[in-house]
Amino acid sequence: MRKWRCSKPSGSCARTSATARHWTASRPIRWHCCDFAHALRLRALSLVYQPKVATATGRLVGVEALARWKHPVKGVVSPSEFVPLAETTELIHPFTEFVLRSALAQGRDWAGAGTASRWPSTSASTT
Repeated sequence: MRKWRCSKPSGSCARTSATARHWTASRPIRWHCCDFAHALRLRALSLVYQPKVATATGRLVGVEALARWKHPVKGVVSPSEFVPLAETTELIHPFTEFVLRSALAQGRDWAGAGTASRWPSTSASTT
């Protein structure tokens, strides 16, 4: 697997190991890598929260935090594109930190307002 990283503030990307497994020649990894790194630095990603409901009772049992990225020029980028990118690059660390910090802050806000008794759930990559 080839690891990618954004090598300079100008947005130039560089390879660091074998080919990224989730990407094909039709997907321009260079702009994704650099733009995603830039979005992380600018905190341009967001989380949305999907309710988790018990089917037997219809009661809310929690929420799941889902990451979203709206590129300023290209529009909404699918998580199926940027999550594998993060998982195959050094960007997984700042991405994971963003998701955890944001979800925990939202959970604190909901708990402080008395509107939630459960914390948002997240998934963590072990890559």
